[in-house]
Amino acid sequence: MPAKNEFITRRPDTSRHVLKAVDKALEVGLKSVKINVVAMRGFNEDELIDFIELTRERPIDVRFIEFMPFDKNDWKTNKFISMAEMHEKVVAQYGDSVERIGNEEASSTSKGYKV
Repeated sequence: MPAKNEFITRRPDTSRHVLKAVDKALEVGLKSVKINVVAMRGFNEDELIDFIELTRERPIDVRFIEFMPFDKNDWKTNKFISMAEMHEKVVAQYGDSVERIGNEEASSTSKGYKV
């Protein structure tokens, strides 16, 4: 995670700072702390489980977002990972312990799960 985060943000040591900020937010009592992860094939799809594992030690939500592969309005799909494929990877790791939460609004574009 750290090297990829630094590549994306172009800033050193960002993962440590982000996790420190998450821990501080929890410490001061924020009710909802979320980490958004844009999943990209060939870049971070191997870290989906690592992000879920962050929720074991912290009461946070990790939200996986489909990469929108636009390049000058030419749809490039080589980095795209569908939500269905992400779900398959999670179920392959955690099996029957993956449960649908279903607490989102009817018009929501997101789907909630817990492990």
